Amino acid sequence: MRRDIAGQLHLDRPRILVGSFDRPNLVYRVRRRLNLQKQIDDVLARHPGQPGIIYCIRRADVDQLSGELCRRGYRAGPYHAGMTDEERRKSQNSFVEDRLDLI
Repeated sequence: MRRDIAGQLHLDRPRILVGSFDRPNLVYRVRRRLNLQKQIDDVLARHPGQPGIIYCIRRADVDQLSGELCRRGYRAGPYHAGMTDEERRKSQNSFVEDRLDLI
């Protein structure tokens, strides 16, 4: 697979570094959607003030959820393929630089 990726990117003799995806400071969970708003509220209540990434299936859901979280006082921003490169870069930089808690 690594060779395939390097080939698709047209890399000539790339240096390939392989590391573990295990990040002890991160928590990964997949939950069946039962009551979305309650589930999000529960997670945010368990991790107050901590950064988080919320994945949505549709772009419209990203925009709606980030707007709702902002209205409720959270520092949240959208990030999806329908945004311009500059909009995505601003959201990502804001998250990385602690100006956003949720993306």
